[in-house]
Amino acid sequence: MRCAEAVGQALAPLGADIRAGLHTGEIELAGVAGVAVQIASWIAELAGAGEILVSNTVKDLVAGSGLRFEDRGMYTLKGTPDQWRLYALERAGYRLPQPAGRQTVSELTPREREVAAMVTRGLTNRQIANGLVISEGTAALHVKRILAKLGFTSRAQVAAWAVAQRLAPGAHIQI
Repeated sequence: MRCAEAVGQALAPLGADIRAGLHTGEIELAGVAGVAVQIASWIAELAGAGEILVSNTVKDLVAGSGLRFEDRGMYTLKGTPDQWRLYALERAGYRLPQPAGRQTVSELTPREREVAAMVTRGLTNRQIANGLVISEGTAALHVKRILAKLGFTSRAQVAAWAVAQRLAPGAHIQI
């Protein structure tokens, strides 16, 4: 929960929200699968923008931690025969104003959008250059222009923004 909250706080200045669903139980390490993983995924689907939803199991496990929860009621989760009581983590609001700068996808050229998606995958300028068959200097220039157009100062901000804009493959993140 604290990790999901930290991610939410980090994304807030970028105008991006997370939707997190948490459950605990046994998992299969081969491919990280199992009923507990599936239940967490279903809970995440029910979460609203910026919301961290947890199962009753998780809430019970953190009793005494000082974390507070708001009861969200009973839900039937896909593929499970039982009803599940879900809770939203209560916390101080972390929404901050969006940074100044143009924040729309249309401000970037098609090539810049492609580079932004590659930045999201954690690629270096050299790796971007190799992937696009351009020079490393040209890749660096694209990144510099993206930062300037969006009003950002770091590649991490670009990555978070690109995910929020769904520029990157697999941009729907569930934590």
